[in-house]
Amino acid sequence: MSSINPDPTTDDAARQVKRFLQGGGQISLKEIEAIKAQAGAQATLERPGVVIFPTTLDHINTALAGVASRRTTIELEFAGVTSTDRVSASVFLNNPDVSVRTPIEHPSFAGAVSFFVHMMAMDSSMVMPDTLLYEIDVTDVVKRLGRNAGQLTASVVLQALPKAFVPNGIAIKSSTVRVLDSTVKRSS
Repeated sequence: MSSINPDPTTDDAARQVKRFLQGGGQISLKEIEAIKAQAGAQATLERPGVVIFPTTLDHINTALAGVASRRTTIELEFAGVTSTDRVSASVFLNNPDVSVRTPIEHPSFAGAVSFFVHMMAMDSSMVMPDTLLYEIDVTDVVKRLGRNAGQLTASVVLQALPKAFVPNGIAIKSSTVRVLDSTVKRSS
């Protein structure tokens, strides 16, 4: 028997999931499709970085196919972030006119990440990570924008946090959009 359950949002719900799994329940996550962006992009405080995917929102919505257990995520790999960079990156789908003034209430807003990078000590030397990988669930945005929204693009808008200076911007090294199917099964 399969059922669809949302992710737990409280400690009690998380304990319930833990008991379910300890009792022999199974949770699976299957990648239905992964579409890599055609190229990376460069985002600066003055100009968004735009990543273009070789697919359309119509195709992604078809892959979701009204199956409640399916979701769509965008994975963004950032490079060039330093420990002095204090910026946030807002992600918008299929919005060619996006800017730092575009509100997060806009229907194309998919999510945001902030960068607070700390150097790591390795073998008595300080090391910065080469890239930072973030994944944003964009299922609601994909559905909200609908089927006729054209080729899928993700625009990354940088915004400086107080006292931040980002002279060269941040590289979006790679990006992948994924359609996933998650299933929860109770053991028989």
